[in-house]
Amino acid sequence: MPPTCRTCSHPQRAEIDCAIIAGVSLRNIAQRFKGPSAWSIYRHTKHVQAALLAGIRAKGEALAERLYAELTKGMDCEAEAAWRYMEVLGQHAAGR
Repeated sequence: MPPTCRTCSHPQRAEIDCAIIAGVSLRNIAQRFKGPSAWSIYRHTKHVQAALLAGIRAKGEALAERLYAELTKGMDCEAEAAWRYMEVLGQHAAGR
């Protein structure tokens, strides 16, 4: 029977996986969660790589969606300001 992964069997495995996805160093993760060594966490990343990559991809997609929303919100504000400016110019040119 293969040995059990210490990280997989850790009670805070979800938090460890989140830290890995967030890019926290393996040494810092090992110190924070008091259990698996940095080397054990490294081995863990290799056998759960597909799941971790999916988490990283999802994080990237969520970030891209937030950035797009912020950019388009800013563009809407700029477009509205430009439209109002053009109205003011039109009124000024008409002598109002």
